[in-house]
Amino acid sequence: MSTELVTIQSQKEYAEILSASNLLPRAYQKQPANVFTAMAMGEALGLKPIEAINSINVIQGKPALSAELMGAMVRRAGHKLRITCTKNPPTATATLIRKDDPDAPFTVTWDEKAATRAGLWMSSPSWQKYPDQMMRARAITEVCRMGAADALSGLVYTAEELGGELQNPLAQSPIVQPVQAAPIQAAPAQPEPETVEVIEVVENPEPKPEPKKEPKRKPGRPRKTPKPETPAQETETAPASDETPQVVDEVTGEITAPENSQQPPEQGSPEDRDYQMAKVREYQQLLNISGEQMQTAAVWTMQGDAPEGEWTSWPARALEAVWRNLRKEAVNRGLIKEGE
Repeated sequence: MSTELVTIQSQKEYAEILSASNLLPRAYQKQPANVFTAMAMGEALGLKPIEAINSINVIQGKPALSAELMGAMVRRAGHKLRITCTKNPPTATATLIRKDDPDAPFTVTWDEKAATRAGLWMSSPSWQKYPDQMMRARAITEVCRMGAADALSGLVYTAEELGGELQNPLAQSPIVQPVQAAPIQAAPAQPEPETVEVIEVVENPEPKPEPKKEPKRKPGRPRKTPKPETPAQETETAPASDETPQVVDEVTGEITAPENSQQPPEQGSPEDRDYQMAKVREYQQLLNISGEQMQTAAVWTMQGDAPEGEWTSWPARALEAVWRNLRKEAVNRGLIKEGE
């Protein structure tokens, strides 16, 4: 198989691949034969396949060059091409100067009058949107045909002149318009919930009992007082009764008290626990010490010598030390006078 046939086969496969793309102009989509023809024409003009496809349009079976490709081919041939455009009013002037005859320039001008005479003014969407660019394309193609037809290889028509319409006369490749998403309709605004103030009405409410207020203690921590000395017995001990039974030890001859002969403590004596408890209660009330605080106060008054357990279970001597220290605290506070 010759090299030329292999090249044709590869170009055919290449054309089929390109035609499957949606990035090509519509005339080439799903049309591998049109792609192959444009590639062949582009090869004759010295164009790459993609350049040829984007610059050569197939209109009614006839190949047509874009105005930009015509201008490029004329400049490639060595001729000069100058273009002047205005937008308001829309006009376009193209001047071609051949390299072999620079003294005889070719000039073409398109304006609203020329477009109206040709029946093109506002005749299509392209003329309505881009009148200045459409005039520019017309001026280029006309001056190139007029002054440098030999540089166009016989392809002297544009797509518009053959009845087609370009989406954009300046672009060498089609412009893909972005798909506009359907506008999202906002959900109707929900009315804001009304705030209802609920007032609870109670008929004949029962009065709440006022909490019982305990009298406040005077501020300040009780002073620490030195450990009291064992006070002297305030009351005299009654002399022993003559009627107390005696027992004589037969061995030693000593006289001892009989068993179970212990007498109850005299009222008001240090061994009288009921008396000592009553004194503690008296000064507890005077100093306004609550029952919950009394345990702490009793331990504090003992200065580290407090017996174990609740103060109410302490022996009489300990209770005596407690109330005597409480009395000193009452004197220090001015609640009573010394000696009372």
